[in-house]
Amino acid sequence: QSEVATMQYVQRHTSIPIPRIYAHGRNAKLIKNSSVTQAFLILEYIPGRSLKIQDLIDSAEMRRKSFYAELIKVLSELRKLEFPIAGSLMPDPKGGPEPVVSNTLSMASNELEVSSRSRVVSSNFTSTTHFVHHQFEILMETYRLPAVSLSRETAELETFALDSLGQHIHQFVGDRHNDSPYLLAHADLRCSNIIIDDELHIQAVIDWDWANVVPRKLFTLPPWITGHDLDAIAYVPHRMIMTDFSDVLRAKQKDSSYCREALEELNIQENLALSSAQILRHPSCLIRVYYKFIFPKLFRDSRSAIISSYFQRNKTKAMSVRQRLYESMQYTKYLREKGVLRPDENITSTTDDIEAWLAKARAIKQQ
Repeated sequence: QSEVATMQYVQRHTSIPIPRIYAHGRNAKLIKNSSVTQAFLILEYIPGRSLKIQDLIDSAEMRRKSFYAELIKVLSELRKLEFPIAGSLMPDPKGGPEPVVSNTLSMASNELEVSSRSRVVSSNFTSTTHFVHHQFEILMETYRLPAVSLSRETAELETFALDSLGQHIHQFVGDRHNDSPYLLAHADLRCSNIIIDDELHIQAVIDWDWANVVPRKLFTLPPWITGHDLDAIAYVPHRMIMTDFSDVLRAKQKDSSYCREALEELNIQENLALSSAQILRHPSCLIRVYYKFIFPKLFRDSRSAIISSYFQRNKTKAMSVRQRLYESMQYTKYLREKGVLRPDENITSTTDDIEAWLAKARAIKQQ
């Protein structure tokens, strides 16, 4: 419902290219001779293919900058969609033509619900402080879940990062933005959700299911542009992307307030809102993003020295690490006994493998 309401709103109020909705519904019987019901969404087929970062690397400068100009237009049109509260768009229960801002739905909360098999209580928000606090609680709950084959080093890195982020995150987003209007943001504007043609023109922006209305400070540029999506930029010269994108922003800043704001966002080296937003959206990137972007801005000494001193001073945190290690050991043992993990197997870090064993674990819990 939220995805449909969001897409319809974007189509009515912007020129952003997105697929037309042909039909949608809930509790429909779509499988012959089955009583199982499903939700469904039938969308227009968009010819083209998903953008790959390598497309930008291999293309001529003029074509790259033309693509960035089109992407900036998409972002600037979204930037103009302002709301008095933060949350997720849902159809008006009274049948009105415009959606209402309802409880906040997010990828992070959905993943937590799936992993914990418990409902995440949410609401809409009238202040940045409350919104960020809610998202941070989801982050904390995510790291309270038992982990497979958790090492002491990883447990300590996670515990320190969460504690540090909790102390500074409201400073990063800035209290002065509490009364700002809230903005509709596409929560997952990765390259694969941008459909292009062979000339690198944007044909459609897809995958609006977790789009939500967020505080202005969390309306950020796509992380594969800013460098915070470390998977996306692992094998490409990311600096070229930033340089080209910034050049287009500068060329447009005279006539675009959005371009001026985006340039400021990129140019402020001490601005840690980008890193914080990426962690809140994708809790699994906590260690990599925190220690690459945030830790060096807060501390001068080596990571090992800072963390060692931290746990020497904080016996309660040290105890929590030991508790997590014990829970991990018990959880790993349980999964091996149930055949989810082989006796000599440790979970790998690839998304496909993680999803595979999580599916096995959920199946066992349902038995």
